[in-house]
Parts: sequence; C-alpha cells; structure tokens
Amino acid sequence: MQYQGKTSLSSVIKKMLMSRDDTLQVTSVQCTAQILLHQKAQLSHHCQYAEELLNSDVAEFLYETLATVNGLLLSSTFCCLLLLTEIDSFFSKCHTVYGIESIVRAVQQSAKLNNTEALNQGLKLLSEIFKKQPGDIHLMNNDSTLTQLTLTLTDCMTHTETPTVTHATQALADLLRRDQLPSPLPFQTLITTLQALLDVFHRLPKPLVGHSHRGHHGCSLRGHSRQEGLGRSHSKQEMLLNTGLGALHKAFRLAAACLNDPTTTESQFTAPNSQDTKATDAGLSCLIQFLLQAVEGTCIPLVMMNIETISIPHIFTSLFSMLCVAMEFDVGDINKFAVKLVSSFFIQLAITIRNKFPTQDRLLQDAINCFLVGLCTSIQDPRFALEEKQELRDTLQKALPHIHGSADEMLPLLHEVPPSASSSSSSLLGQDDVDSALHIKQQACLALLYYAFLYHDKLAPESAVSEAVVSFLTNHSNLKRLPTSTAKHLLLLLAMCHGKGWDQPMHSGVLSFLKVLQERDITRVYTHHPSILNWCFGPASPPSQFAQGIIEQWLLCSRSGNKAEATEAWQQGGEGDILSNLLRSNPTCLDMLLDIMSSGGNGLVQEALAVLESVFNGAASSASDEESTQSLLVALRKRLPDVVQRIFMSEEEAPLDVHILALLRLRCTLLERCPRTELDPTDIKLMYHVINLISKSTNSNPNILQVSLNYLTCLLIQTSTQEETRVVSILLSNTSILQLLESLVSSDSPSQLHTQQCSSLSLVTQIITGQAKFNIRVSHTMTLELRFAMDLMRQNKDRLRKVCGLQLWTALFNAKFESPVLRITCKSALRTLREDEDIGLDIQARDLKSVYVWLQNSIVQGNPLLCQAAVSCMRSLIAYLLGRSQTLAHHLLAQPWNHRLINYCLESNLDSNHVPTYVIQLITMFLQHGKREKMVSIQHLQGMTDYLKSLDISQCMNQQAVLDALLMVQQVIVQPDVKVTLNIVQGLGAFLQQVTNPAKYQSLERQDDLKCVRLNGVVLQHPRSYTMDSKMISPPAHQIPFLAKDLLEKLTRYKE
Repeated sequence: MQYQGKTSLSSVIKKMLMSRDDTLQVTSVQCTAQILLHQKAQLSHHCQYAEELLNSDVAEFLYETLATVNGLLLSSTFCCLLLLTEIDSFFSKCHTVYGIESIVRAVQQSAKLNNTEALNQGLKLLSEIFKKQPGDIHLMNNDSTLTQLTLTLTDCMTHTETPTVTHATQALADLLRRDQLPSPLPFQTLITTLQALLDVFHRLPKPLVGHSHRGHHGCSLRGHSRQEGLGRSHSKQEMLLNTGLGALHKAFRLAAACLNDPTTTESQFTAPNSQDTKATDAGLSCLIQFLLQAVEGTCIPLVMMNIETISIPHIFTSLFSMLCVAMEFDVGDINKFAVKLVSSFFIQLAITIRNKFPTQDRLLQDAINCFLVGLCTSIQDPRFALEEKQELRDTLQKALPHIHGSADEMLPLLHEVPPSASSSSSSLLGQDDVDSALHIKQQACLALLYYAFLYHDKLAPESAVSEAVVSFLTNHSNLKRLPTSTAKHLLLLLAMCHGKGWDQPMHSGVLSFLKVLQERDITRVYTHHPSILNWCFGPASPPSQFAQGIIEQWLLCSRSGNKAEATEAWQQGGEGDILSNLLRSNPTCLDMLLDIMSSGGNGLVQEALAVLESVFNGAASSASDEESTQSLLVALRKRLPDVVQRIFMSEEEAPLDVHILALLRLRCTLLERCPRTELDPTDIKLMYHVINLISKSTNSNPNILQVSLNYLTCLLIQTSTQEETRVVSILLSNTSILQLLESLVSSDSPSQLHTQQCSSLSLVTQIITGQAKFNIRVSHTMTLELRFAMDLMRQNKDRLRKVCGLQLWTALFNAKFESPVLRITCKSALRTLREDEDIGLDIQARDLKSVYVWLQNSIVQGNPLLCQAAVSCMRSLIAYLLGRSQTLAHHLLAQPWNHRLINYCLESNLDSNHVPTYVIQLITMFLQHGKREKMVSIQHLQGMTDYLKSLDISQCMNQQAVLDALLMVQQVIVQPDVKVTLNIVQGLGAFLQQVTNPAKYQSLERQDDLKCVRLNGVVLQHPRSYTMDSKMISPPAHQIPFLAKDLLEKLTRYKE
C-alpha cells in the first residue's frame, strides 16, 4: 500500500481523518470502507489490506472521528468499524478495548442528534463487538463505562422507531455475557436496563400489529396446520418481541452463571461478612426475583396473548429456555412458580407448541423438552430420594426427544406391547434394548399425564387415559419392576380416571398392580390428593387393606404439612371437609379410623380424632348431614366397646396415653351429642380404668387427667335424671379420687393447673348434686376455705373459672351447706363475732351480701353463659335464704339495684329483639319473691309482653325458653298484687295461643334438660338446667302445651 514509493495509503487515510474538514473525513472513512469491502469480496485472498490498516492504527484514528456532531460522518464511521469487526485481529489486538468508550459516546451523540440511521449503525456496531469479543480479553474493566452504556441502551429503548428499539435490545442481549462484565456485577444497573425492556413490552400493541388476532388460547393450537405461518414475513413488533425475549434469556443465563461464580457478588478487597458483601448478595437475589417476576408477569401474558399468530419459532424457544433456566434456580419461591406454571396448563401448552413446529427448529424442541424435564422435577414429591429424582430426570431426558405428536397422540404409546412379550423365545435376542426404550417412553408419558392431571390440566379425556393405563398394566410383563415414581403416577391416574360411576368388578390388571403396591412402602407411591381417597371408598372398591393404608397416609400428610404436590387448588375446601364428607357417605371409613385410633401411632391417632371430632362437633350444613352425623354417632357407639377392649385388655403391652386420650374424648362427644336414658355397660368398664389411671398414677399425663375429669362429669350429668346411682357411688367410695379433686380445687397455682381446676370444680358440683339426690355415703369429706371459694366469684379476668365457681356455689346453696361431700371452712384468723342477722346461716350475712352483689355484677357483664350461671346461683341463694333467714332474703330482694338490673337487662336485649332465658328467669324470681310493685314494673311487663307477642315461637325459641316464659306468665297470673293492663293480658294470650298449637310447638328445637356444654376444653352442666325451686312448676316437655292451655283459661278469667 505504497504511494509513489514513499507514502503509504494508511498514512494518507490517517492524515485525512485527522483533518478538521468533515468532507475530507467522510471521504477518507468511505475510502477505507471501500477497501475493506473489496477485500471482503476477494474470498480467496488473505485480508492483507485490512491487516495493514489495523497495524497502522487506522482504527484508533476512526475512533477520533467519532467526536463529531456530523451525522453522515458518524454513520460512515460506524459502518467502517462494522466492517473491521469481521477481522479477528480487530479484537485480538485490543482495538475494541481502546475504542469502546468513544463508540458509546458517539452512540449517545447520535441519539441527541436524533439521527436514526447513525444511531442504528452505532447500535449494530456495539452488538457485533459484544458478540465477537474474545472471552479472555475484557472489554470493560470499570463500572463507569458500563453505566454509560446501560444508560445509552435504556434511552434508546424509549425511541419512537421500532427498528432502533430492536437494535438496542439486541445490543443488550449481546452485552449480557459474564466474561465481559466487571466484577462485582452492578446488579441494580442491569435491573434498571431490563426494566426499560419490560416497558418496551408493555408498549407493544395488543395484539401485535400485522397479525390477525383470533382471540384463542394455546389449547386451540391443536387444530392448526403445523406449517401455518412459517413462510410469511414477520412484523416489526414480532421481531422486537423475539429480540427482547432473547435478551431476557441471556439475563437468565447470566444470573445462573453468577450463582456459581463468587467473584460476581464479592470483591476480593471486601471482607467476607461486611455490609458490602451482603448488599451484593442481595443484589443477585433481587436480579433473580426480578427475572422471575418479569417472565411471569410480562413475558408469559404477552406470548399467550399472541400465541395464535406468532410465526417465529425462536420466540417460543426463548420463552421456554428462560423457564428452563428458572427451574434450576435454587430459590425459595421456585416451587411455587413451577406449581403456578403447571396449574396454568403449561404442560399442554408446551406439547402443543412442540407439535406446531415439529422439525423447523431443533433448538425449540430441545428448549421445550428441557422445560418439561425441569418443571416435572421441580414439583416432584420432596419425599423422593435424590436417586429417584435423578431417575425421573434421566427418563424424561431420554424419552422426550422421541415422543412426538399431541397429547392424544401420546396415549397409543401406553397401548404398545413390548416386542419381547409378543415374540417367541428364539427371537428375543437383541430386543431388550427395544423393550427398554419403549418402557422409558411409556414412563415419560405417564409422568407428563400425572403432573398435568394433578394440577387439573387434562391432556386427554379421562376415559381414554383409563383405557391406556389399564392396557399398560395388562401388557407389562413384571409390575414389580416398575420404578417407584412410575407406580406413584399410575396410582393417581387410576384414582382420577378409572372406575368412576361403575359397579363392575375391578380389572385384573389393576388388582395385580394394587397387590404389588401393598408389598411396597405406600408412603413412596402415595400422592396427597382427594381423588385417591375418594377412589378407595368409591365404586371401584380397592382392597380394604390398601384403602386403610391410604387413609393413614392422608392423616399423616395432613398432620405433617408434607403436601408439596398439588394441594392449593383443592385445599380451599379444607382437608377435614373431604374426609368428613367421606365419613358421612361411607361407614367403612369410620371402621378404619377407629382401627387406627386403637392401634396407630401418636400422629395418626391425633389426626383421626381431630377428623371425628370435626364431624361430630361441627354444625351440619343440611338436614341430610345431620342425619348422617347421627348415624355415625350410633355406629360409633356400637364400635366403642371393641375399641375399649383392644386398648385396655391387651396382655402384650400397656395402653398408650394417646389411645386413652382419643378414646375418652370420643366418649365425651358421644355423651354430649347422644344422651341416653340408661347407663351403657361400656361406661362402667371404662370408668373403672379411668379412675385407676388418674388415682393411682403419680405422674399422670395432664391431658389424660383433663379429659378423664371431663368424662366423669359427662357421666354424672347424663345419669343425674335417672335412678342411676352407680357412677356417683363409685366416685364417693373412692377416697383417692376425692382427695385428688380436693387438691385440684384448692390449688394455689391456677395458672399451671387452670383447666384441671375448672374441670374439678365442675365435677365436684355434680358429685354434690348426686349425693344430695340419692343420699349416698361419703368416704372422704373435702374442705374448701371460704376466702378461696369467694374469690372464685370475685375475680372477673378468668370467665371459665368464674362460671365453674358459680356452679359450685349453686350446688352448695341447693344443698344448704349440709353436703358431706364438701365443707366450707374459715380460718381462725378471719373469724369474727357473729351478729343477730347471722343466726341460722352457715356463712355470715355480710359474706352473703357480697355474693349477691357479685352476682349482680356478673349479670351486667352480658356474657350469656356467665349471666345464666349468675341468675341460677342468685335463684338458689334466695331459696336458701328464704329457708334460713327471710329477713335477709327480703332485704336483698328489696335493694334498688334490682330494679335497675332488670331495666338494664331489658333495654340491652329488647332492641335486638332477643331476650335471653336468664332475663325471663330473673323477672320470674322477682315476681315470685320480691316486692313486685317496686322491682318489676308495668313497663317491664309490657316490654316482655310485646316481645313474646311478636315472636314466631317455631322460628325463634326452643322448648326450654318456652317453658321459662310460661313460668313467668304463671307468676303474673297467680300473684295477687301484680296488676296488669288489658294490653298485657291480650299480648300474653296471643303468646299462649301459639304454644297451644301442636304444629308450632312440636317444631321447636328439643333440648335435653341436663345438657352438657363445653367451654375452653372444660365440660360443664349448662346453667339453664340447674334444679329449680321446688315450688316452681317444671313439667315434662310433652305437657307444656297443656300447661299453656291451662294458663290461657286462667288468663281469660283474670281478664274478666
């Protein structure tokens, strides 16, 4: 390249480039470009001219010309440098490293000049440099260059011209190379630029311009031709989408590379535990989270919106490649992300797209296969061992490239018979490999069907899947050799597709498969899904031993929370509801649960108990549910003796606490829900074991003690209306039990023994009541200090303890403090001289006055159970005083606060149009004993009359409430000094008329006179069922309409 033998052409070009004349500079650049073009056209010759130009540092002079505002010069220089990028020495001799900053500034200048042509050429140049730069020569060794570059690309992505945005996006894609970015990586800078790319996606038209949007989703792709759209031209927006998804794919690969490269997140000059290190670690985590949110919130919706019209296979390649990389991220949310994908029918989508482009793009096929492998292994049951997970991965990787067609077209693979099964023994040689290949493909098909059906993505009709699975089981030569994961897949597919709605015998192939499963560890093949549970107790009727194993797995998984596969979709209804509904519809399920309760481990027993209690104690949603619940209770009563026998009569080992606890809780439930008129023999046996358990054991389980006290309380409550003395006699003759109760009742540490103390108070109350009724001899008299007994009513923080204390006081008042079961004692230091008003009283008058005030305060608190207990105690207190000191009784009844108490109770309840029975009982008591004209006014009676008259008793009342109202009406009629108005008489008559109507009365909710109530785990007798004053009428329920009729006749005469 000599000129006149002295001056080289490169020297001339450099002189022209150094001139300040734009025309000369443009000419020299174009001349250089022509030389390079000519050299490029001479394919058979070495790039001699180009090498000499580079050796003469022409490239560096070209970089100098980029410092201009001349658009033509910028464009020409970019084009000339683009030609130089085709020469290896341009990169190997570090010309790009020298000029990268100049190029970035020139691109920025082109953007400011709004010269689209120059800008596009500059972006192309950057893209080529990033793409071809050798990995061992770092292009950017400081953050400032990268920051300027990313700012430039971010600005270019807001350009109005789509081709410019596409070039900027391509440059970003080529930039995202780990070997060309500085360490540590500026993650926030990259996230900002990637966010600009997402903004580009958001600005794309919906649907993309140039396509006829059909408004269908991916599933409809099945009907499209595989060659559809492959030969047409692509729109600018589709090209931009393709480039943008490619850039995001590069970002995913960069993030994956950073996970294994400590230099990306930690500088060599940074201490390992410094704040800077933590910040960079957080930066990588932020980048991964950003990418996951980008693909989920932007990329997938954008592709799905245009899925019918996308004609560039590489768009799908980039999308599925991103998802494939995402499946490899070891982050906490990746399992949820995978579940969301498979729940959104991505298995079907992937198969459909792969079928649309079967041979045009091998990269797309590989990306989809990789995605399916990653998706299935990401949501695989975590209980599988690593070897089994790797086995599934290997199976899918080997089989998926050889499985073609749509989901429907995959099913015939399961019908295929291995060649060895249909050939003679002489021709089996060499067919093992063919059999193995077929088995691997079949296992892969079953895996895809399993995960799709598990997440409600039904790839094929259930009937077709059922036939294919049965055919596979029938044709398989040795079911025992099935991999564990394949057996697991087959079981769920059978449960979801096979034997629904028929009463036909189960296919022999399925039975053989189930026998094989019974020999395996069922934990490994079980999937926590209601379909398996329902199938075991449905028309298919698998063997009972297998069904019990499934129930046990259901309970264990429910307890441990180990339900990684497909639980979100069906868990909204609640796991308990699924098994509860099954219990109501299939009695066999109850038998299996009871078997588990008497022989299972701790976790199983507790879960089985929780299920049964949820059924028995939960509110029925319909009449049929209530009927089925009652049927279950009857069946439970029949089975409990066997359970008791199995738990307590075993000669091999002592009963476990968990079994005893479950048995007693179930028995309490039976006594509460199904009271009987006679004592069950099972209860006598069980009571014997319970008493021995809690009275002789020095280290009794507190839970066992609690439920035992509840059980004994239930027994006493249920037998108190019968002439049945065995329960109370056994307790009163057992000194150990009475001493235990004495210590629990008077315990000074209620925080530690709170529920046991409350249960003991409740049980002692029932023993006092039973002893008084049957006058049974007592083996040991318990004592309780007066101050402690009064503290039970005085404190207001613990409502349960207060209700139990009120129960005890009620029983003591009813027994007139003469019960040999419990004596109230007073410490000598607290004794004072008794006054005249204390004569005949077991407790000083001032203490009784305090009790009365506390009862008034309790009623004002408004809690229904506490108020009812307080009113019952107040009625018993007044009855006790009327027999011992009428002066004190009348003094208490005449207190002005009584009138205000009735005012408060009526005003706080009439507005809500619901007056509790304790208010009616309170008014009745004052009508019977008090100074009626002062305590119960005409206004009070008018308010109650208006309330009763407005009620439809069949809708708003139960039998006990009706009885309480009748007793109040009776007092209105029989008390001579109660004067009422004509309106009150007419209103009460209307109410009585309803009660005399047999149809309305018989529709009332029936309540047992002695019904248990459970509060915070403690069984109590409902305060409403306490024994009334003997002077008050308490007729049987069936006589109430006759009482109402009698009162109606008296009311008519009263009116006259």
